[in-house]
Amino acid sequence: MFRKKVLLLVLSVSIILSAGLIISWKSESESGIDRPSGNDIAIRWELVSNNHAGQSMFKSLVTLTNNSNKVLENKNWELYFNNSACRKIVTDSVPNTIKIEHLNGDFYRITPTEAFPQLAPKQSYTFHYISGDFVIKNSDAPGGFYFVFIENGEPTTPEAVKNYSVGAFDSKEKTSRSNFDNLEIPTPNSLFEENKFLTLLPKKDLPLVIPTPLKTTITGDSIYLSPSTEIRYQKGLEQEAQYLAEALKDIYQKPFKVVESTSAGKDAIFLTKKKLAFSTSKQAYEVKVSKNDGFILAGNDNEGVFYAVQTLRALIPVEVYGKAPQKAAIKTVSIEDAPQLEFRGMLLDVVRHFHSKEKVLNLIEALSFYKINKLHLHLADDEGWRIEIEELPELTIVGSRRGHTLDDSDRLLPAYGSGPFGELTSANGYYSRKDFIEILQFAKARHIEIIPKIDLPGHARAAIKSMDARYRNFMAKGDSVNAKKYLLRDLNDKSEYRSVQQYNDNVICPCQESSYTFIQTVVEDIKEIYTEANVPFQTIHLGGDEVPTGVWEKSPACKEFMSNNKNINSINDIKNYFLERTLNIIGKENLVGGYYEDAVLEHVHGSNTPPKVIPEFKKYPMKIYVWNNVWGWGNEDACYKLANEGYPVILSNVTNLYFDLAYDKHPEEPGFYWGGFNNTRKAFEFTPYNIYNCAYKDGNGNAITKEYLQSKVRLTEKGKQNIKGMIGLLFSETLKTPDMLEYYTFPKVIGLAERAWAKQPDWASIENQEQRLEKLNKDWNVFANALGQRELPRLDYISKGIGYRLPPVGAVIENGLLKANTTFPGLTIRYTTDGSIPTATSTIYTEPVKVNGVVNLATFNSKGRSSKVNVVKTIDNQ
Repeated sequence: MFRKKVLLLVLSVSIILSAGLIISWKSESESGIDRPSGNDIAIRWELVSNNHAGQSMFKSLVTLTNNSNKVLENKNWELYFNNSACRKIVTDSVPNTIKIEHLNGDFYRITPTEAFPQLAPKQSYTFHYISGDFVIKNSDAPGGFYFVFIENGEPTTPEAVKNYSVGAFDSKEKTSRSNFDNLEIPTPNSLFEENKFLTLLPKKDLPLVIPTPLKTTITGDSIYLSPSTEIRYQKGLEQEAQYLAEALKDIYQKPFKVVESTSAGKDAIFLTKKKLAFSTSKQAYEVKVSKNDGFILAGNDNEGVFYAVQTLRALIPVEVYGKAPQKAAIKTVSIEDAPQLEFRGMLLDVVRHFHSKEKVLNLIEALSFYKINKLHLHLADDEGWRIEIEELPELTIVGSRRGHTLDDSDRLLPAYGSGPFGELTSANGYYSRKDFIEILQFAKARHIEIIPKIDLPGHARAAIKSMDARYRNFMAKGDSVNAKKYLLRDLNDKSEYRSVQQYNDNVICPCQESSYTFIQTVVEDIKEIYTEANVPFQTIHLGGDEVPTGVWEKSPACKEFMSNNKNINSINDIKNYFLERTLNIIGKENLVGGYYEDAVLEHVHGSNTPPKVIPEFKKYPMKIYVWNNVWGWGNEDACYKLANEGYPVILSNVTNLYFDLAYDKHPEEPGFYWGGFNNTRKAFEFTPYNIYNCAYKDGNGNAITKEYLQSKVRLTEKGKQNIKGMIGLLFSETLKTPDMLEYYTFPKVIGLAERAWAKQPDWASIENQEQRLEKLNKDWNVFANALGQRELPRLDYISKGIGYRLPPVGAVIENGLLKANTTFPGLTIRYTTDGSIPTATSTIYTEPVKVNGVVNLATFNSKGRSSKVNVVKTIDNQ
């Protein structure tokens, strides 16, 4: 370990020093040149239209305004930026006054030509460009604009553009993706209609606990839980007892006594392990609250006891939170419970935008309350490497930082608007070994398995560029052996490809041994971290997805590899060889491998033929995460094909479980939408054993017909045993601020928790859509009330408070009467009629009220935070 730390220090200094020789910048003050600064140039971007020239393309306008008293000339400047959500710009679509170049990924450069009009003080210049696909949201807009000026042949220090604005998406042309887009932007009126079937229910009609237990019996009485209630635990349950004591202290603001014991008591909470009659699951538990025996929390194992603890917490009335009560009345109840699916997960991408250790710990705390038991940390991708590997310090020295560079020599390219110095606080960062150990131990205490995710062989640009830096460093020392030891690419590879994210250099070479040395080292180092944390290392996810067409075709290393291996005759064979090698590497460490479905499907490139399942890898311990079920793309049934074939499947369906998809189509609602739009109901209505029974509309709002679904593979009884779990996925391309993590996740993840834990509802198996929707709507009304009246108010307090999304208000004015509602009945609606923005002291809406003029409305949480403001107006003839 000491040798590793010395090596880390030496290499860190060496790389940083060598990097200083590669890029030399002059500051504006040093140059003394009479020109505007980057901050003197205002930039406005606006969408002109989608469906440009009748194609899937969009046209943008960019306006440069010179706010200085100096001339912006037609030479010696470069403007860098990240384009709209990786949309590819047609570089020859610009006027002859400028040149636009695609550098890599979403990174572009604009330079002036001689025809560029010199921009005098206070003047503006507008130009257009065309990009592929379409954009309909503010979060789609390009970002991270900055200038680099050239003086005496050398670049100056990059200068960020701070005066940047985005035009409104205020017309049909700007919000319609295609002629097939029949989805409307939500309005106050449409939201009101959508919510009309929701009614405020009495609290007695709501389930006591979310996710809903298997069996709940209420006797009608109550007993009190107070700080005088003793917490007793059976030996071996010290951790769960201490956790409960800390959780109760947060509510009561007083300590609870914790003692080891073998018996319950009428004034005690007793934690015990015992064999439960109704389930053999390690996660099964029962809670019994009675006047004679107090609180008995039992489980088949520690994990079950922990879930009993969380259920007891859920039984505490939300009204006492934040009030430091002397006591709280708990209903006398008997609960028997066990999960439908043993694996209930959440993926957090900390690569595209980094999230601090503290944010991750807060997320873990909240997830554990809803009995989520897996957290995937997406730690490595094209845009970053976020975990310290002591043997390979370059991974974080280079791979965890973004900034202005043209060769990725000491940092990675800007991405997703991160700017020339990684100005976005989420652009740079990584978890040290100490940080990661703390995360592991915190999660272990809450019975959550942390699954590290390192994407390979594609999505690997950060690792590739980091190992390139290592190669150069050792070659400069004349040490070619160490230089090549971890090299991830064939230096002579001339293959041409573009990944989905528009990179041409993000796939490692499976045909050289150094790639496997790298993987082995990373796996061993991560295992060391788990060992030091005293946490079992059980699973590692290695991606395997989105390897682009064209890779390895012109690699001399792969050509030689194929000639030396008679069983390797194609690029698909190389991909399969790589999968087998990685499975063997992690198998030696007794690990289960997580992979996306791409890894075990054989795609016929250039064909509409559905991919075929590759059966050979079933012998390995692995779980397949199936994500690509976009309705209309032809791969909707891959999850069932794989399960029927015998692969253990984790349902990761983009259409219902990708939390980074926007809640709705409104331009101000951030997020992606390539797989549709996902709100809390989408997760709640997901039916894991019949995904076709939650297929109502595609991403364009068009009905999915029964005829279309008839040809899709159904899940067999044997295949059902291979549906091992569900996971919500939060990729972070649009999560530019820390608050967005909780906004995207909650309350969506509560819907997932309900569907993954609770037994399959009756409506899940009803084939008649009208009848199914009738029962589904009734269940959703109950769940929505549980969220509005209890779960969201509780999230204001647990886990240091969660910044969940508050839904905008649905509202109409009919005959001068304001009528308003919300997606989650029970939330507080406030409004104003004087043109002001509603605040936490504005008038509360309780029933239809006479109004005149403009009304502003918003939902509020218990701490005064509000939703987006919606506006309705009276019509003159009302």
